[in-house]
Amino acid sequence: MFPANTLETTLLHVRRGESPPEALLAALADHPVWVPLPSDPSGSAGGGGQLPITTIGGEPYVIVYTSAEQLAKAGAGNRRQIRLTGRQLADRIPAELGFVVNPGSATAVPVAAERIGRLRGHRRDTSSRILLGVPRPEPYHLLDALIGGFRASSGVIEARRALRSIDDGPGTLMIGVRPDRRVPTWQRDVRAAVDYASRVSPVPNDIEVLPLDEQSSVATWMLTRTQAFYHR
Repeated sequence: MFPANTLETTLLHVRRGESPPEALLAALADHPVWVPLPSDPSGSAGGGGQLPITTIGGEPYVIVYTSAEQLAKAGAGNRRQIRLTGRQLADRIPAELGFVVNPGSATAVPVAAERIGRLRGHRRDTSSRILLGVPRPEPYHLLDALIGGFRASSGVIEARRALRSIDDGPGTLMIGVRPDRRVPTWQRDVRAAVDYASRVSPVPNDIEVLPLDEQSSVATWMLTRTQAFYHR
């Protein structure tokens, strides 16, 4: 499913022109990215020797993916890989390297080295504001429909909701789920529940599913600042 997380939703909004390019940099900073590694482990990680490098317009870029699903779609799901935040990756690579996000896909975006440099040294990009809150009014009918869908699946332990906005962009209704990853169909079950709920109880916002057990600032905020509307 796409988008499957906060980073992918931001990427989609940026490509549509609904959010400024700086919003993607802000999302990359603290969200995990997946980087495939070569089969031969030789090389220096600090110098980029172990990283997949491609060239665009004569400039070098590290290949990164926004989710394990996008990595698998690129045919690299069975390769050695690392998972770390965009900021952590920026701190480990030479200054001349940028990121190319989801290369070869319809959502591919290059991020130039000078922009990636703004992530280093724990300096946050302050040109974009990410606002988090609870939806007003509450989408009670949608939440009720989601509860029914989650009850029909054993793959959801808990669910929460929030509203996220980037600058003056459209608000996105975040549905955070704590999945039971022992259930192999949990992603499909969650997407089916969200699709059904949005059909029978439509809301004016995009809806994004966020796994609450993945490290991200939005997941942390939801876990500490909101109440679960569903608990198994």
